[in-house]
Amino acid sequence: MKHKYQVTIPAALRKRLNLHEGDMLEVREQDGLLVLVPQAVSQRPAVQPRSPLLAMIGANKGSNLYKSAQDADNFIRKLRDEWN
Repeated sequence: MKHKYQVTIPAALRKRLNLHEGDMLEVREQDGLLVLVPQAVSQRPAVQPRSPLLAMIGANKGSNLYKSAQDADNFIRKLRDEWN
């Protein structure tokens, strides 16, 4: 249990039960155990796929921050090397 009493549901279980961020769970006590019961979702919004970082290059036209995806990748790799 985390600060503010948050709990993490393992990824494999979330996938098996088709749980998504924002879904509602009812918490019940049963024989001294906490039981999480997913509540029916009347309509789940369509999930927008997240764009990979390199796909965002050029999204800010005119910035000239990076000439290519490879330049951005090299910059990120250099930053990571500095952290080690």
